[in-house]
Amino acid sequence: MAAEASGFGCKLDFYSDNLPVVHPVFPSADEAEGVETLRIPNPRVNGLMPFVLSLQREARPHINAVGETVRMVCTRGPLTIGSYLFGVSEFLTLSMIDPDRMHKLLALTTTLCKQWLEAQLEAVGTAESIMVLDDICGMLSPDGYLEFAHPYIKDIFGQYPEMLHFFHNDMDTTVCVPHLAQAGVDVFNCTHKHSLSKIRKLAGNDIVLMGNLRPMSLVNDTPEMVSKRTRDLLREYEKGNGSRRKLLFSMGGGMPMGAGKAQIDAAYSTLSDWNRRSIG
Repeated sequence: MAAEASGFGCKLDFYSDNLPVVHPVFPSADEAEGVETLRIPNPRVNGLMPFVLSLQREARPHINAVGETVRMVCTRGPLTIGSYLFGVSEFLTLSMIDPDRMHKLLALTTTLCKQWLEAQLEAVGTAESIMVLDDICGMLSPDGYLEFAHPYIKDIFGQYPEMLHFFHNDMDTTVCVPHLAQAGVDVFNCTHKHSLSKIRKLAGNDIVLMGNLRPMSLVNDTPEMVSKRTRDLLREYEKGNGSRRKLLFSMGGGMPMGAGKAQIDAAYSTLSDWNRRSIG
C-alpha cells in the first residue's frame, strides 16, 4: 500500500497487526506550491518500489519451479497516491480550491502508475493483467469524478490494451460504476455494501463483477455462516442478473488480516458445489 507514496518521500509507519500509515509531505491544500517542483519517482530507484521489484524477481524462479506464474501486477491509483501526499481531506480540498494544481499533481501520479506497472511487468515477466486500486475516486461528486478521476484511470488502462484491466474501488458510493466500461475496465472489484444486482444494473452488461462476500465474514463468522452468505449472494446475483454470467466470486473489498482457512474453504466449497450443480 505504501510503495508508490514512498517514492515521493512520504514517511511510513509499519505495524505487526495493522496496515502501514503513510504520512503526508504537504501540510495542507493551502500550502501546495511544492506540487510544481515534485519529481516523478523512478520505480527502479526510489522509495520501497525497488525492493518490491527485487522480491518479484527473486520469487520468479521459485514460482516457475512449481508450475505457476504471476498473472497480475498492481498499482495504487493516481488519486490514492495523491491523497497520501496531502492526507485525504486536504487532497479533496485541493480539488475544490485549486483544480489546476490538482490536475498537475494527478498528471504526475498517473505517470508514476504507468511506470510502476511497466517495471513490475518486466520483473515478473508473465503477467496478463493489471489492477488499479483507487478508493478515493469514490469520494468525489459525479462531476468531480469525471473531471479528476475518469480521464486519468482511462489513460492508465489505455497504456496496456493487450492486458485484462481490473479496477478496485470498494467505497460505499457508486459514482464511478456507470463509467467503468468507458474507462476501459474489464473486471470491477466492488464493495459488499451494495448488491451485485445493483452494481450490475449500474455497470451494464460488459463488465465482469468481482465480489461480493463481506470481507470480515472470513474473520468473524463461522464456516457455516460463510457458506450461507456465499449461497445467498450467488442466488441473489443469478436472480437479478438472469444468469451467473460475468461474475468472478471473491471478496467485496480486500482480503482481511486474520482471515481463517476454514472460512475460506467454506466459501470455496460452496461455490464449487454451486457450479457443479449448475453444470450438471
